[in-house]
Amino acid sequence: MPRVLIGRHTPVQDEIIIEAVQRGDRDAFASIVERFHGAVYGYLRARLLEPADAEDLTQEVFLRCCQGKARFDSSAMILPWLVGVVGNVLREHIRKMIRRHEVAWTELCLALDGRNQDETSMYGEAVHVSSPGGPAAWSGRKTSRRDE
Repeated sequence: MPRVLIGRHTPVQDEIIIEAVQRGDRDAFASIVERFHGAVYGYLRARLLEPADAEDLTQEVFLRCCQGKARFDSSAMILPWLVGVVGNVLREHIRKMIRRHEVAWTELCLALDGRNQDETSMYGEAVHVSSPGGPAAWSGRKTSRRDE
């Protein structure tokens, strides 16, 4: 592969690289990874707390680029296409993180509800035994002015 393909690129050079990648040229794909790896990682690292997440997502971006190479329009520039892939991967990662937090929060709430139900039933029995009239007397009691 000519050395000119690794530096700054024109639309014509990008077209040549994409056509080579679509034909299965691994060196051409390696030149895309080499050219954009730092920018993709930096973009993701600036938006994620964990460096390992940025590394994983950077790999995911280039994996998707490789898998989607047949759908790429070779007359287009590589960078706008890559920016779209990076945005999609980042959005999916954030959705997964949100779901994980919701699940963790839901599990915590369910665990606390379980403890509260046990405690409530224990307190309910104590109140029922020690209160005159018990819960049956409470059901007819007015709780607010709106009930009057």
